[in-house]
Amino acid sequence: MAGQTLRASGRRHQTFTVALVTVLVVAVTLLADLPRLASAEDQPATVHTPWPAPGALVPAGEAELGAYLASATGVERVEITLGGEPTDEVRRGPTEPGLGTPVHVPVELSPGTHAVGVAFTDAEGRAASRTWEVTATARSPRRLAGDERVGTAVVIAADAFPEPASADAAVLARADDFADALTGAPLAAAVDGPLLLARRDGLPDATAAELERVLPDGATVHLLGGPAALGEEVADAVAALGFEPVRHAGADRIATAAEVARLLPPAEEALIASAAGFPDALAASVPAARDGLPVLLTAPDDLPEATTRVLGELGTSRATVIGGPAAVSDAVVGALAAGLDEVERLGGPDRYATAVAVLEARHPDASVVSLASGSTFPDALAGAPHAAARGQPLLLTAPDALSAPTAEALRAHRPERLDVYGGPAAVAASVVDAGISAAEDGSSAPRVTGGWPTAGTTVSSLPPMRLETDRPLSPRRSSLHVELAGVEVRGESVLDEDGTGLVFHPTGDHVEPAPDLAHPLRLTAALVDLDNRRSHHVVEVGYLRPDPHFSTAPPVELLLPSRGVEMIGYHEAFHHGAQQQHPRATATPTVTLPSRGRATGSRTAADVVADPAEEALAPATGRVVRAGTYRLYCAYPDAFVVIEPDARPGWEVKVLHVHGLRVEVGDRVVAGQTVIADGPRPLPFTSQVDRYSSARNWPHLHVEVVDPSVPTPPGSSC
Repeated sequence: MAGQTLRASGRRHQTFTVALVTVLVVAVTLLADLPRLASAEDQPATVHTPWPAPGALVPAGEAELGAYLASATGVERVEITLGGEPTDEVRRGPTEPGLGTPVHVPVELSPGTHAVGVAFTDAEGRAASRTWEVTATARSPRRLAGDERVGTAVVIAADAFPEPASADAAVLARADDFADALTGAPLAAAVDGPLLLARRDGLPDATAAELERVLPDGATVHLLGGPAALGEEVADAVAALGFEPVRHAGADRIATAAEVARLLPPAEEALIASAAGFPDALAASVPAARDGLPVLLTAPDDLPEATTRVLGELGTSRATVIGGPAAVSDAVVGALAAGLDEVERLGGPDRYATAVAVLEARHPDASVVSLASGSTFPDALAGAPHAAARGQPLLLTAPDALSAPTAEALRAHRPERLDVYGGPAAVAASVVDAGISAAEDGSSAPRVTGGWPTAGTTVSSLPPMRLETDRPLSPRRSSLHVELAGVEVRGESVLDEDGTGLVFHPTGDHVEPAPDLAHPLRLTAALVDLDNRRSHHVVEVGYLRPDPHFSTAPPVELLLPSRGVEMIGYHEAFHHGAQQQHPRATATPTVTLPSRGRATGSRTAADVVADPAEEALAPATGRVVRAGTYRLYCAYPDAFVVIEPDARPGWEVKVLHVHGLRVEVGDRVVAGQTVIADGPRPLPFTSQVDRYSSARNWPHLHVEVVDPSVPTPPGSSC
């Protein structure tokens, strides 16, 4: 089946971040470089690529159920069932070469787990059927986002103040620097207005338009920071719109926070966060804005005089420090305690855990949770007053993977909805889906503790894929479904040896895309434990079958030394004659590893992370000039092969870390074809490239192209 082509379907994965619509499945443009399932005349009657995917968690309400039907003689009779009951209005799309006939039906899914079935008979009377389970949830996300950070702030403001001239005032902060913006949310809540963003040297058109929409004539616009933060051009633009700009600034961000605090009503409590970063201050901003409390800033290891002074002016008797000791030291907590009646700390080991600690202490019964990126500040900054007005805690996450403390909080509190601040570049769709899954599954459901591949990576082969869990699973109800480029990968999903994980074994005829084009690979799992508690897990990665020519050390072309490669880490070779390699842009995913302090080029050696079950191949065509064993780092047994390449006689192509040598001195080898060893040799220590690989426990093959006429540095041999 490798090398054939595949027609992609019009079916879409149903995700929480895109409105669920019912669509007809239609044929789309033939993509010649995608794989194709075996042609219909080569297959028995088959039901494949069902949707929603087996084990998927989908929104309750209007949905579409369907699958592809493959048969050499066409489809005669078809039935789609939901909960064992036949559905009406089964629709057929045009037959797609290599895939078959898509059939689908619109349905209404109530919350809960549903059994879906598809059965058909072809013209020769052959029958095929398939059943699977999907779970529908009433939980939903709501994304508030613009094209970029300025636009996102405008969208959030419009949601908070939908009626024209409905805000009393507005707060402006700089869009690309958090220094003076950190305490803007309590001020925005106090003046009953939105927090919008501006450039240092001008007022964006979108912000200006929103100010005109949301404010009455002559309203006040509060500018956070001095002219170095928001220039006079911003103040002039605000005035030109008919509003009154009022600037709040101190000598630095700490003093600016103190100036803002003086504008707020008197409060017995103040929240204290580090001035060195933004995440803790933003997590603190939501309860502060809701409860009318100031957010003051401190240096990590020293309590500033400006903060101490304003605490005295406000008559504050109690302070809550937001962040762990790495953010705000115990010395600062002690200095606060010396002047106040009560000081407590809400913090965790990182920004995500600190936001969770704020939730637990200040929002224990939240039914809706706000979610924003913890990597950048603008979306969370603009969202904080929005969340505060609704009594919603603000949780943070990494952009491409739901952060573990955030996931645990969502499992524990099971909110009914997520308000997401920022577009997919800030918080990926898969992260939002994972947040909904965590809330749906709850804290007692099975948890994924590991597996391969890991989300967000790129893989280049389809060996067995797995998910590891924290408990034994039901072999009957648990499932792991895999799709490549939108088409099901054929294989078998089974429990691992101890029953605490799922392993998917692809069959030998799985789809195999042409090289040098990335395709989406999606794993959808339903994990059901022995007490029938269910959780849902999706892993989305890229699949890139590498071009076998992975790099060049002119004039030598190097081919991959294995048929199963996950990635390549380039680094500095020890030998001064090692030639700089030039990776091919369409080849295997690569990374240039941090310097090892050697006086050679940054890509003079390649560590090719390879499947231990695959044989080692010659990376260049030529003649074997040396092969044998040696002591790696003068300590560890290892084996090597050295090839004199036809492309550059006198040079050497070295392959290290192999076992089971298959060649001898004098043998001719052909690049990418000749087996030189049984496979890569696992090393008894963690290599530098292992820290970048998602293929856990895969060893690597070390490849160099060397000019041996260059002297070897002293001390390089045992």
